[in-house]
Amino acid sequence: ERVAERTVLKGKKIYTLAWKEGNNTQKALMSNLLTEINYLLLLHRESPKQENQLLFIKLYHNHQIEPASSAYEAEMQNALGNYSNEKNQAREKLLESLKEWKQKIKEERELIDFNRD
Repeated sequence: ERVAERTVLKGKKIYTLAWKEGNNTQKALMSNLLTEINYLLLLHRESPKQENQLLFIKLYHNHQIEPASSAYEAEMQNALGNYSNEKNQAREKLLESLKEWKQKIKEERELIDFNRD
């Protein structure tokens, strides 16, 4: 029970300190209300300018990125084409060497069978 009372008292102290701090902050903000209104009006006037600047930056960025992106895509297609060609050539070489190896084994087997007879 004493522990619960201590916890409640600590909670009340923490809450009251936080409330006082919040209240003091609100008072400080409200004392500069005229400055805050002027700031908001200035911000409202500057907002469209900033939006236009951001739009211009975005368009310029896209203009700069587009050629690089196109070059990247072309290079990727070229690399994939080269990879496919090289893979097919390697496959054909392996199949050809496998065919030759099978033929050689077949000839050796026939030679061994011929020598047995």
